[in-house]
Amino acid sequence: PIRAAAAAVAGLGQPPQKARPSDPSKAGRDGGRRILLVDDDPIVLMGLEAVLSDWGYEIVTAASADQAMERLASGGQQPDIVMADYQLRNNRVGTEVVSRVRERFGPVPGVILTGETGGTCLAEAEAMGLAVMVKPVTPQQLAAALGAIPAP
Repeated sequence: PIRAAAAAVAGLGQPPQKARPSDPSKAGRDGGRRILLVDDDPIVLMGLEAVLSDWGYEIVTAASADQAMERLASGGQQPDIVMADYQLRNNRVGTEVVSRVRERFGPVPGVILTGETGGTCLAEAEAMGLAVMVKPVTPQQLAAALGAIPAP
């Protein structure tokens, strides 16, 4: 119940159990891949983690770029996808997270989640070849964005 409530509060629409189709592969969801999920809002982070975990993804969560790099280093884990909020605390941005992950692990696809529609976010994301999703994000939009990312 808490995870479902977090998913609803995070703007993801239906709780993950209702959002998941009977055949997740038809929605482009290919669980088992590791997603680095970075958002400084704990409710959004918890909601996205609940949905993605229910879909079978392995999730590494962090509230900042520094924490993300620490968690990846301590777990010896390389993400298959980076999903980060654009506007993080202390004037940091999600594209920085992707840059740091790519510096360490090489090319890793990414998705920027944002409530902003300004030119800076879109320009930075485009220059880095990242998908941009404007919050709130529905499970269908999330599935489509993840489904568009080729398997490693």
